[in-house]
Amino acid sequence: MGGRQVRTSKETGQIFDHFAAEFTYDDGTKMFSQARHIPNCWTEVGEAAEEEVMLQVHKHIRATSAALHGVDEERPPGFESDDSDGVPPPPPPPIASPARSHKSTQEQTQELFHVPEIPTYLEAKEARHFQRIHIDEFDDEGEESDDVHVGAAKLQRALDLHAEWQVDDTPEVCTPPQSPSRSAPSTPRTTAKLRRRDPLTYTPLQAAHEACNYAKMDLARLSCRDGVFVVDNETIPSLKDFASALEELRTITTSGPVKSLSFKRLALLEQRFNLHVLLNGWRELAAQKAVPHRDFYNVRKVDTHVHHSACMNQKHLLRFIKSKLKKSPGDIVLSRDGTLLTLADVFRSLKLTAYDLSIDTLDMHAHDTFHRFDRFNLKYNPAGQSRLREIFLKTDNHVKGRYLAEITKEVIADLEQSKYQIAEWRVSVYGRKLDEWSKLAAWIVDNELSSPNVRWLVQIPRLYSIYRKSGLVKSFGEVLDNVFRPLFEASLDPASHPKLHAFLEALVGFDSVDDESKPDRKLDSRYPIATPAEWDQPDEPSYAYWMYHLYANIRSLNALRPVWKSTTVAALAPSSGEEPASPRHRAGIASMA
Repeated sequence: MGGRQVRTSKETGQIFDHFAAEFTYDDGTKMFSQARHIPNCWTEVGEAAEEEVMLQVHKHIRATSAALHGVDEERPPGFESDDSDGVPPPPPPPIASPARSHKSTQEQTQELFHVPEIPTYLEAKEARHFQRIHIDEFDDEGEESDDVHVGAAKLQRALDLHAEWQVDDTPEVCTPPQSPSRSAPSTPRTTAKLRRRDPLTYTPLQAAHEACNYAKMDLARLSCRDGVFVVDNETIPSLKDFASALEELRTITTSGPVKSLSFKRLALLEQRFNLHVLLNGWRELAAQKAVPHRDFYNVRKVDTHVHHSACMNQKHLLRFIKSKLKKSPGDIVLSRDGTLLTLADVFRSLKLTAYDLSIDTLDMHAHDTFHRFDRFNLKYNPAGQSRLREIFLKTDNHVKGRYLAEITKEVIADLEQSKYQIAEWRVSVYGRKLDEWSKLAAWIVDNELSSPNVRWLVQIPRLYSIYRKSGLVKSFGEVLDNVFRPLFEASLDPASHPKLHAFLEALVGFDSVDDESKPDRKLDSRYPIATPAEWDQPDEPSYAYWMYHLYANIRSLNALRPVWKSTTVAALAPSSGEEPASPRHRAGIASMA
């Protein structure tokens, strides 16, 4: 662009007295040129390139100029190095004079300012290498001790045990069609736009309408063998094999050579990381800053181990309760001793008003709950009242979980609006009744609680002893039957349980929770182990006993799910760390990792 500010007469023609030009090369390099010839003004002609290629441009200009004038770029006239011993350098080879060149002035100018093979923005960014740290093996003079060999052999055995019990249940997911190839971006800004992530797509609840399209399998193919559901007599490792492998793993973890070698290994890795930070800390910081439009805000953050009843914050729950108390005080929300109570009646019986409600009144803070499972559960009671918990934070109540569904939709809307927040919410299936799965699936599907930003995980509390004492179940096998039989029936015949079939598409895993500070029994393979049907005593089974039956049934279920083309598999992710667990408990957790 340019113009004629002074040279406006006919004698000057169309000659501009000021102009500016910008050249963009194929690799994204930009060259800027500007000139001005106006009386009583600063008159100059200048060119400039991008900062990343300025050094290369200057070097190329100096080399070209030196070649045109017949001098050495690195050794100008009158310069001699220290190691020359007074011997003058050899004369440069004769080159053609610029006056004798057959190239035009325009061609010479283009050749002068041409920068060959300048890297693009992404190539320059990927070319930044970190200083690597390599540790050689021990030399022949320093022999390793016997403890090192023994510890390494036992650790290798632990890895072999893990490989024996690990099953790859990852389904084959069809890759989406590739978009047409685009031309290379000309600027880093265009590159950043092309690298933007695609939006999340997740519609599992549509499977409820497509359940009738799946072929029905024969339910006679399903059988229960020692508390484990199998289809077509599938081979599942026995409980005795599991107990033997667990005992071997416990022996390895308590071995002295293994502890010494593991400690040395961890200390070495820590020091190696510290050395890496000293050498490459500034490089990593510069690389992070060089990435355009990328910071902690637009990095997808996943909240795991979030109980669904606590998915909202205190302010959100407080606003929701006040809103319902103000707009819908006449809703019948509770039934006590044959009497129906409205929301206003409940708060009147609690001697609470909307004005009295506050963050401190709700008392759902997270402090003083760590390593105290009893306090952890009590924090789910708003204002310390179980009635408010049943009304607002339960799915199976007098209002059929309508209040919890409404506030869940509000939280989902907040997640979708933030765009970069993803949550994994946990709901409970206790195993007390056979219809728990149907009620939970109906609540989620009917209220359309599906979002690309939300995944569901089912946790199974280890509370058999409480159910047995209250007469809800007769044996531990009945708990397993209530938990897993509906899942296999929905898998074999999706049309019989369409809502449960849709919920299984949104399910990503299982968990098992309880007070981890309780003493744990040892699962010994040397003695006869009772089957779940024979376990009718009021004592709680050990953690390892629970984990085996969860593992075996989930493994069998995952083997069945690809039959009806499921895109997800259920993982077993037992939680730990809520309480100071015993060594046996920790070994059991490690065995299921």
